[in-house]
Order: sequence, then C-alpha cells, then structure tokens
Amino acid sequence: MYPNELVIFGAHFDSSSDKDGGNSSAFAPGAIDNASGTAAVMLVAKVFADQKFARTVQFVFMTGEVQGLYGSTAYADWLASLHDWHVKAVLILDSVAYTEHPYFGVGFSSNSNLASTDLVWGGMQAVEDIQRYFNEDFSFGTNLGAYGTDDVPFQRVGFPAIMLSNRLFKNYPGMPTSQV
Repeated sequence: MYPNELVIFGAHFDSSSDKDGGNSSAFAPGAIDNASGTAAVMLVAKVFADQKFARTVQFVFMTGEVQGLYGSTAYADWLASLHDWHVKAVLILDSVAYTEHPYFGVGFSSNSNLASTDLVWGGMQAVEDIQRYFNEDFSFGTNLGAYGTDDVPFQRVGFPAIMLSNRLFKNYPGMPTSQV
C-alpha cells in the first residue's frame, strides 16, 4: 500500500464563448467542453467508489481553465508545496463525449516532462485495449503540441500529467464556438 502516492482524475467545469470578442462572462454552451469531462470524472468516481487501490485516488474539479488555468495552477502549486504527497499520475478529461467522430486522443503539451511521456504511451495502450474489448474501429493518436489545458500546470511543477480528449483541435457541436 502506498497511501502517500496520489493518482488524480480531473476536469474543468467552466466554459467560454467566442461571442463578444471572447468575453469570459458571455453565455457559453459547454456540453462537450467541458461538461463531458466533468461527467466522465464523476462516472469514474462512481465506478471506483467500492474499489480498494494501493494508491490514493482523487477526483478533482477545477474552474478558471478558459480564463488562464487558474484552478489547476492553484491546485498543482499547492500539491507541489506538500512534501508528504507523491503525485504518480494526473489524468485530465477534457471534451470526451463527442460521438459523431470516432477519434480519441491522448495529448500533452510541448513542455511535457518525461514522466508525462510515459503516461501518453500507457494511455495509448489503454485505448488499444478498449478498442479490442468493444470490437470498435476508431482512430486515436497523440498530439505532442497540445494546447494548454489543465494538465499543463501539473507538468510545470514536475508531475506526470496528460489530457485525454476525443477532440484535439476539432470544432464540434457543443463547443464554446457553437451557435445557439
């Protein structure tokens, strides 16, 4: 048992809009980005609720992603200041529910650390396993220069962190740029 080792599942629950010149207080339909990630983390928490793990598992919901990664930066900095916790993995779910395009991506930013790279390859293996299990034919890949989402602040402080998404630079309905 490793109770001081931490695995984090996280998502941001805020959204943004291109209306009014990117005004962060404008109406923002965020069904995909990122109500889907928030719901997915809640589902993982429900599935894991009765399980026993060797490491501590946290389910974290952040805000301020679209305004500048405020929530994830504050949390990552706080965790880095605690010397009795060892973060083993941070898995950020962002825009994970668009089903019209069978694409799943594991992304990490250009400033990723080596531990994050290892998580990417593990994530790709998990997607291959899921594909075989469900006998689904969908594509997946990595985005080695992914835009900044909530994985970036964790990487900056040295934690292994990746973003899981099925959009990676795709503009789908339910995105902040959608018209309603």
